[in-house]
Amino acid sequence: MPNQNLWTTGTAFLAEVSTGSGTTVEELNPKGDPLWTWSIDGGEFGQPLIASPYAVFNRVTSGAITESHPVIVKLGSGGGEVGMLVGGSDPIAMRPPKIYSLLNQRSQVVQDYGLTFDVSVGDVRPGIPDIDWHYQPDYDENSKLPYGTHCCGVSKWIGIEGDYLYGSVFEHVYRYDLAPPDGQRPILMSDAGLFVAGPYGKRIYVGRPDGVWSVSFNGRYTYQLLVVPYRLPTVLADIAFTGGVGYAALTDGHIFAFQVDGGQPVINAHVPCSAFAGISVTQTRVLYACAAPSSMVYAFPR
Repeated sequence: MPNQNLWTTGTAFLAEVSTGSGTTVEELNPKGDPLWTWSIDGGEFGQPLIASPYAVFNRVTSGAITESHPVIVKLGSGGGEVGMLVGGSDPIAMRPPKIYSLLNQRSQVVQDYGLTFDVSVGDVRPGIPDIDWHYQPDYDENSKLPYGTHCCGVSKWIGIEGDYLYGSVFEHVYRYDLAPPDGQRPILMSDAGLFVAGPYGKRIYVGRPDGVWSVSFNGRYTYQLLVVPYRLPTVLADIAFTGGVGYAALTDGHIFAFQVDGGQPVINAHVPCSAFAGISVTQTRVLYACAAPSSMVYAFPR
């Protein structure tokens, strides 16, 4: 049975069909007619970044080593593959003609695997070389932390919204201007808890022992607000944002929705679910999919 995915580009659709022998990607007009078709042998794609007139797929191939190969496609009639980004990068944002990607750690210094992160700035236009930005916020101070010499397997996160780039080093989340790091003094947004969502509405969200906190910066101070309370061992299961509202589900079956601006509650409910499978938002409803103890979808009005 082939694996099929469909995404909207705003005026058309991108369709992916994967079989044991290969993967086909095509763009379809609203009538279902293909505008272009592109096929490869092996590998699968995740959800693309779409910023018309381009999209970026992250092609993942498995073997002795799992590798990612971001592929750039041009949308519209006569479109298709136009190039690839550097191997080992994870696309995070696209502002045509620029594409921003989180790079796999390249440092030869062991502790730098946890203390630094790298961003590649690519270009959809042929012949323009990639530029790498190397970030090492509060390097000396962070290296003194109990986990400051950790090597491999360190969780990295990078997010871009507006004119800012957000990045994490262990439990510390920083904000930079979306520009080369040289000469910048980043803003320390949060020094406690793990990043769980964002940036959205100039806010990032971190999980702490008492719940999920919204963290923003007003130009002088950081502002922190508890928006999804819980008590361990309960933790966040899933979270999604749309239309200025955050929708969250907890591992104990609690469901929350809150206004991004101000944090006012919109939904506070409990359902018999121990394993959420995702959150979807339509024009009129928010859908919480549950996988256990039984398969069920819980719908709430927006």
